[in-house]
Amino acid sequence: MLDLNKPFVHPASVVGNGPLWIGQATRKVHCLLFELSDRVVPNWFGVAVPDGVTDLSEVILYFHPIPGQANYHDRDYAAKAGKWRANLPNYMWRMGMQIALSGKPRALIMPFFTSASSGNLGMFAANWKAIVNSLLSLTHAQIAPADDIAPVFYNLTLASFSAGIEYLDAFLRLAPDYRQHLREIYDFDGSFSAESGHLSGGLLARGGGARVVIYDQVDLGKSAAVLPNRFHLPLGRWSGLSSEVKNRDDVHQAINRHMLYHALATSFRD
Repeated sequence: MLDLNKPFVHPASVVGNGPLWIGQATRKVHCLLFELSDRVVPNWFGVAVPDGVTDLSEVILYFHPIPGQANYHDRDYAAKAGKWRANLPNYMWRMGMQIALSGKPRALIMPFFTSASSGNLGMFAANWKAIVNSLLSLTHAQIAPADDIAPVFYNLTLASFSAGIEYLDAFLRLAPDYRQHLREIYDFDGSFSAESGHLSGGLLARGGGARVVIYDQVDLGKSAAVLPNRFHLPLGRWSGLSSEVKNRDDVHQAINRHMLYHALATSFRD
């Protein structure tokens, strides 16, 4: 378990076009990694759960960006060599911290995909529910060993960052039996991706009734109308984090590091 002290963006400041309000908080988060012995893709998974949460019925399935864009090479995947083991698990504490801030009982699961599996999800699409249930059981045994009530998975949120929207899109196309569970979809600056940004605009139509929340860097000016569940976060709004956010690439990262808190804080789900 990690004891984290990190800055955060107050959810109330996200609506509109004004500066974001920045705070600082400490939270405890369980971050776990699980690996399958089979040489399949994906065979490595991260899980993040805030301390104190033992009800794992609400799951966020989170899709990371295309690894090759950041020099995570598919040839290193099997051995988890190079940047794979050193850097990619950082997603777990960053996302887990935001869940903890929201106070919502959520477990976040992130499959570690290769770049080549962005269009088909490897073996995950066909087996996603069995994998999720297995990971929840293993996680529950780690974080609540005295609790003999097995976790039951009910509700699903899909989330993606940047070009990770390609994996999210593949899940919507290929995964069986998810619509009965799907409640929400979060897109963290998917439109910033040059190759797959067009997929962001199609989420509302493909959400199947789920709540779709989209965050982007569009600067519509101070008099622009606020669109329901679409939030614009251009560089000028990040003055409170000026040491961290200095250009559009920094904004791209900051949206992912801070907006899950807002998405959960404004969720209609308890």
